[in-house]
Amino acid sequence: MTAAFEAGWQSLKLYFMIGLPGESDEDLDGIVHLIRKASKAAKGGKITASISTFVPKSHTPFQWAGQLSIEETRRRQQYIRESFQRGRARVKFHDPRTSFLEGVLARGDENLADAIELAFRKGARFDGWEEHLKLDAWMEAFEATGIDPEHYLGPRSLSKKLPWDFVDSGVSRDYLVREWEKALSEQTTGDCRFGDCEGCGVCDFEEIYPRKAEPMAMELRRTGGEEPEDREAEVRRYRLRYAKTGLMRFLGHRDLIRAFHRAFRRAGMKLAYSKGFHPHPRLKFSPPLSVGVESLAEYLDFELVGSKEGLQTISQSLEKSLPQGVTALELSEIPLNEPPVSAKIQQFTYEINEFGSLSSEEISQRVGHFHSSEIFPITLARKGKTRTRDLKMAVEDLQFGGSSLTMILTADPGHFVNPIDAAAAILGTNRERVRGMKVLKTSADLVPSRGKDRGSSHE
Repeated sequence: MTAAFEAGWQSLKLYFMIGLPGESDEDLDGIVHLIRKASKAAKGGKITASISTFVPKSHTPFQWAGQLSIEETRRRQQYIRESFQRGRARVKFHDPRTSFLEGVLARGDENLADAIELAFRKGARFDGWEEHLKLDAWMEAFEATGIDPEHYLGPRSLSKKLPWDFVDSGVSRDYLVREWEKALSEQTTGDCRFGDCEGCGVCDFEEIYPRKAEPMAMELRRTGGEEPEDREAEVRRYRLRYAKTGLMRFLGHRDLIRAFHRAFRRAGMKLAYSKGFHPHPRLKFSPPLSVGVESLAEYLDFELVGSKEGLQTISQSLEKSLPQGVTALELSEIPLNEPPVSAKIQQFTYEINEFGSLSSEEISQRVGHFHSSEIFPITLARKGKTRTRDLKMAVEDLQFGGSSLTMILTADPGHFVNPIDAAAAILGTNRERVRGMKVLKTSADLVPSRGKDRGSSHE
């Protein structure tokens, strides 16, 4: 720490957690002592300490532990706060109400479903941010649905079944029990990458086994350090066209990526991973779809290791593993050196229906006005910043057939405009009104591949 400030660093942030099983005020004194020691070592530099509340999570050895109440959390926070009325160190505390709600949701069961929906209808939205937390809405929802939230924060018995026991996380229950008992007796567990196998149950020593990050070569203690047989297994690359419809139109892009990760895992398909310190599946998606927009033309490039199955089998297996509303439509095999799908898309076609109170005459007039305008400025506001673009540069074609509006937008990053923004500007309305309409991406035009693919499988 001293070396960091001597090297020129001006600030340092420390992270602490209160509420671990067996914690006493003496442990809180230890936190205070370490912060003061760091502040002294800073010699004029800035020290910030962030103190959060421990939330015992499922599928961990602490799933049987209880969580601090809001009142006890505040008492421990105040105990620490009183030691820093003066001085250079800045101490920040996580809102105990947020930790309380996190604990209830993380440790709850299916009985919470109605309460979550009711809280949403009462205005709870972004409650992970303290400034948006509506705890009153949650408490009203719990009371209306007969839920005692404090019940979920209490300690659990080893002899009773837990709500999440039916989920197989890979780690055996016996291992978690052993680790829980070791934690209570303050015993440590070794790192199985460098010592003996701890028997957690995750490794099958065929496809899953301990690995050291440096060097990247995978070491198998149980097989004498031999390399896995599929190290040089063939990697094949595929391009999937899929639909995102129904309730899935409200699924954000990051959640969609996670849904595909799980689908490949459920389907038993082995994805190729990137190299480096943090390997991740080599999945390449088409540009993110606006939330609320349905699509029949989303794309995903992925690579499988040692795949022997045909296109139809892969497509069907993936289809069964994807959530309802995400549908595999067409699968083809592409060369490994094929550019990612996002670089090949030239334009998108959208179809808009269900215009609400807008009449056909009004829409025809608005479309006519757009066509007759030499330029069509549109002001876009994002993250507190505004910029103006010419919508005529973004719209390749625009047609109104009396019941539906067809809009073709360029995929050129320099001119691309979100379809919700484009439709709102053309129709002379706002984004929220357009979101109430039915917006469907019907196609995406791709640059032809440089080489022939190895066939395709259609829906």
